[in-house]
Amino acid sequence: MRITNSMMNSKFLSEANKALNRVDKYQSQVNSTKR
Repeated sequence: MRITNSMMNSKFLSEANKALNRVDKYQSQVNSTKR
């Protein structure tokens, strides 16, 4: 199977998205404890 650029890009984007969601959750937890 040939891996195309778009396949690699979409995999990268979904991984990046997951990482951003984790950061987002972490930040909102930190913010709620500060209040």
